[in-house]
Amino acid sequence: MSNLLLRQELLARSFFDLILNKRQLHLLPDFLSLDILESGPFIFSAAHEARDFAQDVRSILAAFDDLRIEVEQVISEPGRVALSVALSGCNTGPLPFAAGPTQRRATWKAIAILGIHDRRISTIRGVSDRASMLQQLGISCLAGPVLEIPAGLNAP
Repeated sequence: MSNLLLRQELLARSFFDLILNKRQLHLLPDFLSLDILESGPFIFSAAHEARDFAQDVRSILAAFDDLRIEVEQVISEPGRVALSVALSGCNTGPLPFAAGPTQRRATWKAIAILGIHDRRISTIRGVSDRASMLQQLGISCLAGPVLEIPAGLNAP
């Protein structure tokens, strides 16, 4: 493996370990490009700026104060690192889509593809198995407004 790929993998693993597992949020600027783009959403929302992504990080750490993320697999190519991760924690704080903390434990999987530019994370694309997490927390995945079709419109 080339030095470039090793540096990228180390950056990605360090991000998950230092920022999320060890909660060293003051190091976020060392990891993130100022114009980071998140799509997915990987955490809670589709952040468009570093400050939005930083807020998402703070939100998940507040929702799961003992959150642990285990990197299970890493695939790296120049400019991009893909990671398969397992997340686990007890919901002790607010979630944006729940009435309040459930005090239940959940374990779920996620995939993240990190774009790397100038030794910083410039993009995060990912998905997490939120449905499994919500089910384990006892939160209905179907909660929310019901879409009603106005009279006179035919549903497909």
